[in-house]
Amino acid sequence: MPAARTPLIGVSLKMYFTPAETAAYVESAYIPVARSAIDLGVSTIVIPDFVSLSATCGAVRDAFGGDPAGGAGEPSAAVGAQDCFYEDAGAYTGEVSPRTVAAVGARYVLVGHAERRRVFGESDAAVGLKTAAAARNGLVPVVCVGERKRGGDGDGGDHAVGVVRAQLAAALADVSPAAPVVIAYEPVWAIGQRHPAPTAHINTVCRAIRGALDAAGRQSSARVLYGGSAGEGMFGELDGRSVDGLLVARAGHVGAQLAQMVRDVAGKLVQGGGVE
Repeated sequence: MPAARTPLIGVSLKMYFTPAETAAYVESAYIPVARSAIDLGVSTIVIPDFVSLSATCGAVRDAFGGDPAGGAGEPSAAVGAQDCFYEDAGAYTGEVSPRTVAAVGARYVLVGHAERRRVFGESDAAVGLKTAAAARNGLVPVVCVGERKRGGDGDGGDHAVGVVRAQLAAALADVSPAAPVVIAYEPVWAIGQRHPAPTAHINTVCRAIRGALDAAGRQSSARVLYGGSAGEGMFGELDGRSVDGLLVARAGHVGAQLAQMVRDVAGKLVQGGGVE
């Protein structure tokens, strides 16, 4: 892995916490884990709902001093939003502008999550517009990709690779290769299940994602995460040359579990030297 691709773990709070519960989680769980993660060479992102976004940015900024946004190089603690609209301003009732997300101090924004695609009908074209909007407003888009249905026996990952390559092409069409992006591979059929997708399948698809990014000149500017029922202990089985970290939800809502996942990632990608 090039030096700029610092290992990364993002934890989304989805719609599980009230503002008070989010504040308690950030103070008692996320911030202590983020401090230890920085010491271990791993960046972290906490991704609250919109109501808690500004307060979370303030809490993280106060805890780490100055601007906690960081970049792709040095380990950092940062805040992300769960979505954004594809226009910077206008008469779009109920939407949140990427300009506003950046203004409150967030650094990252999820784009094209499987739940947004499934529940709200977001198309690849809409994801591309949102990704471009996030990038032009100085945010790092965390673009979620993944196939809805599992390929058949003997497929060898061909179906998944075809789907994610098409999703990548649509999402990044109007984003400069120099702009930092994060790609989160989440096979939709594995989200919310007791076990993640088979390791061999994950590695096959993530290698294809990494190859497509490298071929597009994004060797250092793009990181690849795995999501989809990711949890403690699984990262050691993933290909550290292709996968730079994890995107988690419920598994990261307990501080001890999040801390263990940080150690798992650090042990493989930093201490373990698995990032050449």
